[in-house]
Amino acid sequence: MATIKKGGTRKIRTNFNESELQSGSWRGGYSDTQPSFELSDNTLDALQWVREFLDTIIKIRSTARSPQHNHNVGSYPSSMHYWDGSKTIRAIDFTIPDEDLFNVLYWDIRNKGIIYKTFRERFGLSIGMYNTFFHIDDGKGVGVSPSSQHTDKYGKFGLWDTTTEKKNLNESLYNSIQARKPKLFISTKTRKKIIVAVLIILVIALIFFMYKTFKK
Repeated sequence: MATIKKGGTRKIRTNFNESELQSGSWRGGYSDTQPSFELSDNTLDALQWVREFLDTIIKIRSTARSPQHNHNVGSYPSSMHYWDGSKTIRAIDFTIPDEDLFNVLYWDIRNKGIIYKTFRERFGLSIGMYNTFFHIDDGKGVGVSPSSQHTDKYGKFGLWDTTTEKKNLNESLYNSIQARKPKLFISTKTRKKIIVAVLIILVIALIFFMYKTFKK
C-alpha cells in the first residue's frame, strides 16, 4: 500500500505524486481527518497503466473522504472512498482533460473494449462512469448497489453508468486505440516479490561463498 501524507510531495508512481493524491477532506478543512491514509497499490497501478496506455494527462478528482465529507457528498460508509483510519482506501476518481480521449475511455468501457478488459483481467477493478469523471476501485463490488453488481471469470465487481450527457466518439481514434497491444506492466506487488527473491538469492550466494572461503 502507498502511504499518502498530508502535504506530501513524494513520487508515488511514474506520472503521479503525493500532492495529486491528497484527500479532498484536507483541502476542505474537515476536522475528522487523519494525518495520512493508505491507498491501494493495485488501484494506483491501474491508474498508471491507463495513463501510459492512452498517453495523456490524467487529473485526480477524489481519493480518501473523511466520514463527514463522505456524508456531505451523499455517500455511504461502505464507499471505497470512506476514510476513518481503519481501512485501506481502494478508490480513485479521475478525469481526462482531452475530451476525445475521455469519450474513447467511456465507449471502451461501454463496449467492453481493450481498456475495460485490462481493468478486469489485470487489476480486478470495479468501474463507475459519470458525466465528467471515472471511478475505479478494487473493492470487488463491496458497497455497490445490487443493480450494479456483476460477476465474471475474474470475480465480483461493480459496473455502473450514471452519465446523462451524450459522449461523441472519434471513431478513428477509438479504433486505433483498440488496435494497440497493452505493454508488459509489472505491478508493484510483483516487483516487491522479485526484489525479495533476488535478495534471497544474493544471501544464499553470500553464505555459500563464505562457506567455501572458510573451508579452505
